[in-house]
Amino acid sequence: MWIQTRDVFIPEHDGYALRMVNGTTGVLTTLVGKVGETGCFGDGVLGTEARMGISHCVKIHPATGDLYFCDAGCGAIRKLDRSTGIVTTVVGILGEPGSSGNGGSALSAKLAFPVDIEFDAETNDMYIAEFEIMSSAR
Repeated sequence: MWIQTRDVFIPEHDGYALRMVNGTTGVLTTLVGKVGETGCFGDGVLGTEARMGISHCVKIHPATGDLYFCDAGCGAIRKLDRSTGIVTTVVGILGEPGSSGNGGSALSAKLAFPVDIEFDAETNDMYIAEFEIMSSAR
């Protein structure tokens, strides 16, 4: 298992990457994305082959140990499988931010700008906090 309790995970907001500092060796590794390259693609590929937008939180799933992260720039919650290194979208339509889908399929929902997630320790349900960017034209 590549995740240790002393590892530090860094969602690089302006670097468009998810990185990890190994708690034992101090080595910095990019897990998802390529530093400095933005994009909303890469479902079903290795993390370093995927691209992401502005990232916010990263959480470890309490039951599986997989990493879940807010890809706010792409309007999605994504997962990095700890055993395969494969990235998948678990909530939202990658690259289509919005605000719809309450009560429907998680993969059909549109998230405005997800900034945080939490898991219920007993049920493993995921809770998502969004920041909806409002604008007006004059």
